[in-house]
Amino acid sequence: MRYFKFLLPVLFVFSFWPVALVAQTEADLSKSRKLARIKAAYIYKFTNYAYWPLEDLMKEFRICVMSSENLSQQIEEVVSRVKFRNRIPIRVIFCKTPADIKDCHMLVLDAADKSQNLWAAYSKIRGKKVLMVTENLVDYQK
Repeated sequence: MRYFKFLLPVLFVFSFWPVALVAQTEADLSKSRKLARIKAAYIYKFTNYAYWPLEDLMKEFRICVMSSENLSQQIEEVVSRVKFRNRIPIRVIFCKTPADIKDCHMLVLDAADKSQNLWAAYSKIRGKKVLMVTENLVDYQK
């Protein structure tokens, strides 16, 4: 009986522990979505301050995202309501690997994800008229 009195409060606490973890995870997820939404707005705004050759001939403006699907979705949400230069539709392409990067006008990636090879991604756009937007390049700064 003595063990039962001790065990009951412990079981009570641990029975609500998964609920607390789910609530914490949802709060973190909400925070990461808000952060991704802010990043998406800034990334779209970059298009207002950069110019690409032959813009008048563009049929669509392509943004390749090699960071996270969450950021890619948030960028898609932003660009679904706007157009490049108020007239050209914007398409967001999520790239899982550098091999998926094809024919982009802007490349967005987060170097904090060590599984991504920054130099492989850069080699895909080297010499092309592509704006590369990166974050967390601490390891690459000298």
